[in-house]
Amino acid sequence: MSDNRRLALITTAVAVPLGIGLDLVIGYSPFPGYGVVIGLLGCMAIIIGSKWVGKLLLDRPQDYYADDAAPDVQPDVLPPEHPDAGRMPGDAGPAARLDPTAGSGGVYG
Repeated sequence: MSDNRRLALITTAVAVPLGIGLDLVIGYSPFPGYGVVIGLLGCMAIIIGSKWVGKLLLDRPQDYYADDAAPDVQPDVLPPEHPDAGRMPGDAGPAARLDPTAGSGGVYG
């Protein structure tokens, strides 16, 4: 069980009896635990509703993007072992950038 789930269960196990006990002592609500039940049902409605809205409006199918889309060639996102890593599109390479007489026709040439 994850730490978050364990913490949620412990918090609920402490809050529910405490809320019912306060209702018994104060006697304000229609039945003992009324506020606890309303709060729990309200939180569940918010969580389930937000998950439903997220699925409906935000999720996209696995094949949402076209299969013929060009691959990402940005040099900052290419893995280091890729042959074009660190090069800009239209660039002749690192040697041409350093040698101004190379006339490579690249970004700086």
